[in-house]
Amino acid sequence: MDKIEAGLIKGGAANDEYFDSIREYSTFFAQAGYSAEEFINIVNTGFDLGIYQDKLPDALKEADLSLKEQTKSTRDSLVKCLWSSVYR
Repeated sequence: MDKIEAGLIKGGAANDEYFDSIREYSTFFAQAGYSAEEFINIVNTGFDLGIYQDKLPDALKEADLSLKEQTKSTRDSLVKCLWSSVYR
């Protein structure tokens, strides 16, 4: 509760989606290894950057799921990215 309160003080109070984001994504971010403070900072950063609603935590959640599922498109994208950075 102290972390949620600190997040409110740091800008979450201005975000109408603050509590919805915490409710929806807190379990995922905890399972992904983020601390409560890191998670709340992500929610507030998304709001500060003007990213619509909960799109920043949602994008991180989807990226994590894609990496864990190891789909062909995810694998192909990572290989392309790694090879292009090696052969610049």
